[in-house]
Amino acid sequence: MEAEIVRRLDRQDHVLRAILAALAPPEAETEGSSFDDLVEILADLTVAVADVTAAIQALRSDGSRRFQPVEP
Repeated sequence: MEAEIVRRLDRQDHVLRAILAALAPPEAETEGSSFDDLVEILADLTVAVADVTAAIQALRSDGSRRFQPVEP
């Protein structure tokens, strides 16, 4: 399950980077603030995805330590 979550988050990160690359105008056109805003928003979103991934991994680790199978 954890591997599936990490795989999905990696795919989301890849999609976000592809969107940014597709929307990036040529060098001469990057002076506008709207492009800078887009880059900042996508960077914040990428960081948020990474934070959620770390939080999920921490919760899963904590949960698996608490609920170890009881041996007969």
